Amino acid sequence: MDPSPPVTKDFPPTPLGTTHLAKDRGLRNRASYDPSELLGYRYPGDGETVKFVLDTIQTLEPSGIRGGFGVLDQQLLGHAIDQQFEASTGSKPRDDFESYRNEVDTMLRNIGNEHLTGEGTRQYLIRDRHQVNRQSLVQRASTRDDVGDPRPLLSRAAVLLRVATGTANEFMRVSNIDLDHTGSWWERRAQRIGLWNSGDRPDEVIDVWADVHFAMEVLEAWYEEQSCQTRDLFSKRAGELWEITNVGRLALIGIS
Repeated sequence: MDPSPPVTKDFPPTPLGTTHLAKDRGLRNRASYDPSELLGYRYPGDGETVKFVLDTIQTLEPSGIRGGFGVLDQQLLGHAIDQQFEASTGSKPRDDFESYRNEVDTMLRNIGNEHLTGEGTRQYLIRDRHQVNRQSLVQRASTRDDVGDPRPLLSRAAVLLRVATGTANEFMRVSNIDLDHTGSWWERRAQRIGLWNSGDRPDEVIDVWADVHFAMEVLEAWYEEQSCQTRDLFSKRAGELWEITNVGRLALIGIS
């Protein structure tokens, strides 16, 4: 990237900008203690909530590469490149696409990582993510919080989980620690949060994601056919909801 000083300009906040994170505690307190029904806070509808949950879980699908989460990692990489490009050129990628494409190609060549430099990553960074009409998880994590809408805060929590698991994974790697060394802790933890029963541990930790795949298929089909009433959602699809929102599996996969 061009090392010249950044152009003075109002840039979009980073997903984990200190301003957002400093306010998140207040947002959680407001959600817990404010008389929200009386004040008329705007809440996402049932259909919006289900769609957000499904989109989020799809984004958090593990890639199987050193505890990675391919979709979310690409989103984070793309956001970081956008920020650097805007800071060094004063232009958004869509306003100077040719320069942006050249910058991405140069960066990918310099990285030289087989998992990051494939054509799929390049296509996502240069084309795919700029053609998606809905917000990505990382974009939502960067947005201002509408009164009563918990989705930006929850998106930031998901990004923080990725940062935490990635940090733990890297620490274990450089320290030559693997899951065999920590099995006495994580196996009990996995059973306690219901990932598997005693004696049913899968051969590979990432295999627990198969339960999420099945639950997602059921929920997506139900979402398309039903009216997404809250009572129906919890009474008829409670098992699938529990399966996809058991984020303990994400932490375990992330350090595996």
